[in-house]
Amino acid sequence: MILSASLECGGLAPLYYRRRESRPKRRQAAALQGGALLRRGCNACKSNIVSTHYFADHLAALNFFPRARVIAHKNYLDTFNSERYRSEDEATYFREPDILISDEMKIRWGKYELEIFHNPGHTSSTLTIDVKPADLLMVGDTLVGNIIYLAYSTPDLFVRALERLQARARSRVISSHGDVRNAAAIGNAQFYLERLADHTRDARVSAEGEQSILETRLDSCLPTGVEPSAFEKIFHDRNLKTILERNFFAPEES
Repeated sequence: MILSASLECGGLAPLYYRRRESRPKRRQAAALQGGALLRRGCNACKSNIVSTHYFADHLAALNFFPRARVIAHKNYLDTFNSERYRSEDEATYFREPDILISDEMKIRWGKYELEIFHNPGHTSSTLTIDVKPADLLMVGDTLVGNIIYLAYSTPDLFVRALERLQARARSRVISSHGDVRNAAAIGNAQFYLERLADHTRDARVSAEGEQSILETRLDSCLPTGVEPSAFEKIFHDRNLKTILERNFFAPEES
């Protein structure tokens, strides 16, 4: 999983650990391993680390880079304080950022220029990194596989966030819980959100009532040929509960 982007010694590298490992000890060990890889041969340099948003799984390695400047959105603390599913140990990963962004920021990376821009969708502090020369977007958790995760946001915010990603017209993306892949994933997430809305509205007027929203299958919300993953299923099930709790896609939203 991409923890954040480290711009160091003229190179761009992701900080990794696997969230699927049991937490928190393996999470911390994996973050340490990722930090060791980046520090190798680079102990004296001063890096810039861009935190795509301030959840614990995106902070776990920051304190292994005491000389690095951490870049985050100005809403970082709101995001950190809103996080669910975080242990007390994971809360200790917190580190104050050094540079705060409001809207956008450009950084020179060797011969390239990176554009970091605010893209609230997954959280109010989410940042995206546009690496135009590499035809690449680093999107944080705006994409979770081929879907989105609604727990900290609203459907309308996600619609706009995905539109901003599409407008960049890059052919490749890196999201936090995956590898470099085709930017078709953005369109898949848009499809998912639209179909989720359709299924929810149908369920509300069905004989079974709105509780049948919880029975919405993930594969019914994905384009033909896109196979659902077990990882996506975790967040899809949480999305269904969030829709009920917060009354998303109510009739007046039609």
